[in-house]
Amino acid sequence: MPSKEKKALSPSASSSKSSSEVMNTPACVMRYVVNTVGLGTLLALTLAIRKGLIFPPVRNGFFCGDPSLHYPIKEESVSTGIIVAVGSIAVLAIACATEYGYGDQNVDGSSSRHIRRRLPAAATQLLRGGKVFLFFLIGFCSTVFLFELGKVTTGILRPNFMAVCRPNVTCSNPSEYHTNYACVGASAEEEEDARKSFPSGHAAVVSYMAVFLCAYLSKRPGALGGGGGGTDGPHLLVRPFIQLAALSLAWVTSLSRVADHVHHLSDVLVGLALGTGMALWAAGLALEEAEHERRKDEREEEDEEPLEMSVKSTNVVVEDEPKVNKL
Repeated sequence: MPSKEKKALSPSASSSKSSSEVMNTPACVMRYVVNTVGLGTLLALTLAIRKGLIFPPVRNGFFCGDPSLHYPIKEESVSTGIIVAVGSIAVLAIACATEYGYGDQNVDGSSSRHIRRRLPAAATQLLRGGKVFLFFLIGFCSTVFLFELGKVTTGILRPNFMAVCRPNVTCSNPSEYHTNYACVGASAEEEEDARKSFPSGHAAVVSYMAVFLCAYLSKRPGALGGGGGGTDGPHLLVRPFIQLAALSLAWVTSLSRVADHVHHLSDVLVGLALGTGMALWAAGLALEEAEHERRKDEREEEDEEPLEMSVKSTNVVVEDEPKVNKL
């Protein structure tokens, strides 16, 4: 009977992990340190400007007959803390889910190579979502810095200024401009806040969050349940629904600042414009960085494939010739 014996000839193969990853570790650490220091410096400057530590806020006067300053005090409809907390958590969750879905949509799940790398790939995609959120935070802090700078340099009075301040002046002449006054109905903090109407911080923040989310998702077709092209998936309307919901919440929140008598319409419009511009800038940076990381990973995978193919091609099976019984 013929017998077969398999002899595998396999050369020594190097590890799939490239040494460049180890070499780049100090650079990555330094990069995160620089980003953290820069973000902390921006936060410190914002707080210093808000508290008047760098320069005092502008103190404008008023006309007693100005009807735009005589609105009553109303309770605010939307809290600043709720806006920041809910918006930040939503952006982080959507960014991680989107990066995971976007990076996995064109990969064959039945591939054994993909199965071996599925957990590391998932971790990498979630890390990309975290990087997107980092750029979101940078843009968010920059937006806060800019609108706080605008508030202290303009000193525009809020619509409910007269009700909050109750200045110690006699309004016998409605056309008289009062600059020498004291607020007897408000504390020092309440008076300072009543002179910071322009631009609307709420409008800037909510428009920044909404537009950042919309701009980011618009460059991620097929993510969040959609198909590879973004038009043939079973959940076609998930992405536009999220974008519409974000824009609607931003619009309603911004208009509530006028209805609550804490901002003029011009304050809200400028806040919306500021938040929109900063969101487009930050989203562009985030998408550019995400694509750079993705192309780098694809190049590393392409460099590994020839090595795997060479190892497979050298595994030759040698068959012994069948033995013939001689008579």
